[in-house]
Amino acid sequence: MIHLPLISEPPFFRPIEPHELPLIVDPNAPPAPDNDFHIGPGWTLSFFSFATTAKRVAAWGWTKGEFAIDERLIEFEGQVFYVAALSFLPNGFRVAFFHKAQDATHGAALLSRELDWSDTSIATMRAQAERARALLEEHFTSRDDDGPLMLWRARREQERAHG
Repeated sequence: MIHLPLISEPPFFRPIEPHELPLIVDPNAPPAPDNDFHIGPGWTLSFFSFATTAKRVAAWGWTKGEFAIDERLIEFEGQVFYVAALSFLPNGFRVAFFHKAQDATHGAALLSRELDWSDTSIATMRAQAERARALLEEHFTSRDDDGPLMLWRARREQERAHG
């Protein structure tokens, strides 16, 4: 198993250097196309950390401002889902799960524009989660056809607006 670097100090991320790509891709795979790791303007392929109930854990994905996106398999109520997780880096708070990384970029743009993220206390983040959910419900479609986990999907007008 390959161990990713744990970025445990602010700003909780750093860009992945070209020589570190073998940590995130199969070294026996053919070379990836130049845009294979591009999910949207301003998003940088990075190592970062997000919070679990016990500690921060290392991940790789994309960062922009104070947000990070990683794609992963998660188990929820006995089912396995492939998700794009959006996290807020200063406290490692998982904001939401999305259908795909591009949906998460739309979510990050909306939430960073519409909400004040300056207070990262636990009490404020709990209230922020409710405000974020209300915004996502207003602007996204939740995909629950795969089971009990709420995955957010950008509506077509958002996909056109953000290219």
